[in-house]
Amino acid sequence: YHKRGSIGSLFRSLLVAELHARDCTLIHGGCVSRPDGGAVITGWDDMGKTSTCLSMHERARFSFMGDDAVVLGADGRAHAWDSLVGISPYTSTGNIPMSLKKRARILIKRAAKAVPGLGVLHSSREQIDVTDVIDPQRCQPETVFFLEGGDDGPQEITTAEGARRLVETSNADKSL
Repeated sequence: YHKRGSIGSLFRSLLVAELHARDCTLIHGGCVSRPDGGAVITGWDDMGKTSTCLSMHERARFSFMGDDAVVLGADGRAHAWDSLVGISPYTSTGNIPMSLKKRARILIKRAAKAVPGLGVLHSSREQIDVTDVIDPQRCQPETVFFLEGGDDGPQEITTAEGARRLVETSNADKSL
């Protein structure tokens, strides 16, 4: 707490300790599921985790289980994390229910990103309530996708490298 100096970091530390005591892990990522399994979507900030999860929910009929924070149990099951979703101007919001005012703010920020000097305006996130969309169930993820920038296209990585990246991105996220 003294290192970071915020109530959010204190809360996160307490939450992580409590989850650890229950053989659970909090990771930075999203999760979608279907009756036959699910997928964890993780990666660095602004790589498209939310857009990917929402797109899979809307187009591929996956259940949306949460974004930015996923709780993994000792049995490997992912548990939904019912919280607000941070929508950047780049995020595809699909058919997520929200007020016209909130949708208009997102569209304005999206348009502003093309105007030089308005970077501050389009970089801020809108908090969206996804209570009506989230599936409070748990699932057994069979796949983990790590999103990162680059032009190399999809690449398979080893389990050890995937675990290293997952720990690194989860520790780097201060909003959990």
